[in-house]
Amino acid sequence: MSKKIFLLIIILCLAIANNIYAIDRSPHNPTPDKEAPQKSKITPKKVFGDVEKGWQTETVELITKHIGNNHKVYVSFEKDGPKPGYYSKDQVYYLFKDIFKNTITEKFKFTKYDISVSEPYAVAERHYKLNADGVLNKDKIYVSLIKDNKLWILNKIRSLRK
Repeated sequence: MSKKIFLLIIILCLAIANNIYAIDRSPHNPTPDKEAPQKSKITPKKVFGDVEKGWQTETVELITKHIGNNHKVYVSFEKDGPKPGYYSKDQVYYLFKDIFKNTITEKFKFTKYDISVSEPYAVAERHYKLNADGVLNKDKIYVSLIKDNKLWILNKIRSLRK
């Protein structure tokens, strides 16, 4: 008889634990996915922060993760860069791999932001050396965003000489 009561208590405990687990997983209490950030909460400042860090550390993925899969980004460099044009996410990845392979970034820092407009933008000071000659070059990098399906994505990346 005591074995039956013990078994009944274990089954009851398991049933209660299962209900508690089910309540925590209900649609009203979704479990946050710690692996994937909630993209809808990514602000323009966060995107600009990732671009800045990506450029400083030559981590292309920090830049390209903010390009829409079906969107082309306008990329234009006055000197020492790819031909101006609209590029897919994959193309931008390889363009920046080449840029980082052929230059040494001495400084990349956003100094101006306007996130109150429909196409937020930021302006960075960039100092870099070409691997070929070691001469220090300076330019400004303009980065603008657009909203695509509630997500802020890169729209333009342009370099202009000071």
